[in-house]
Amino acid sequence: MEDELKPLSLMQDGQKGIVMSLGGGQEFQSRIISMGIFPGCEIEVLKNGNRAKGPVLTAIGSSRIMVGHGMTQKILVEVD
Repeated sequence: MEDELKPLSLMQDGQKGIVMSLGGGQEFQSRIISMGIFPGCEIEVLKNGNRAKGPVLTAIGSSRIMVGHGMTQKILVEVD
């Protein structure tokens, strides 16, 4: 099966992938990169309890990062 590209907001608990691109403007990109999320990094969704709204708990290496729903819609991930 080919890997697929999808917004972080639509990923399920336990899914892993590689961040491929960041949408939004310069301010959003600077903020999300300062949190440790950038193109090329491996990301795992630990908890996405409500894919329609609400934050998503992610893991990047040993870091745990809670990302707001609006932000997760702008992060495109190549899902394994």
